[in-house]
Amino acid sequence: MRHDVDPERFTIKHLRRTLLAGHLSQYGLQRDLVIPMESGIRATFYMLRHVNFDPSLSRRTPIAWLDMLMRKRAQVALLRAQLRDLRARFRRPAVRESFSDDRS
Repeated sequence: MRHDVDPERFTIKHLRRTLLAGHLSQYGLQRDLVIPMESGIRATFYMLRHVNFDPSLSRRTPIAWLDMLMRKRAQVALLRAQLRDLRARFRRPAVRESFSDDRS
């Protein structure tokens, strides 16, 4: 089988969007209980604090540092989504229901 990949797809913008989509789609699946929750806020802070390099890239190349920067930007976006969801869980409802029996 031969796989012809268009080289135009592999731009910096495409790679950045792919990394972001990977982090956010995995979190969305976990949030919707499709897969087990593994990327909580603590795990995201841990990822942000540690320098994550792609093991297939040499650390001495500018591409490796660019890859790490794009990963960190995706992790920051993931953390923002997690904090937004956490804030939404603690938000008060817009309409309060009365618990009394006399409904007029």
